[in-house]
Amino acid sequence: MEQKQQFVSLAGSGHFTVTELCGQFGISRKTSHKWLARHAEGGMMALADRSWAPKSVTCRTTGEVEPLICTEKRLHSTW
Repeated sequence: MEQKQQFVSLAGSGHFTVTELCGQFGISRKTSHKWLARHAEGGMMALADRSWAPKSVTCRTTGEVEPLICTEKRLHSTW
């Protein structure tokens, strides 16, 4: 988080190019533009790490079917 904040501050100062800063920080230009876009959207708090978990799971088993599967699994442990 500190690295991201420092990068954004230096990029905003206008004294360095994005390419120079990427070399100093050891990050790709794609990552740098992602950080700058997030900062533009929501300030320093938007730079916090985000979850990689999917927002929804389309193939999740329904709540009605799950207990049935668990019951069958207990009855037939060799399956």
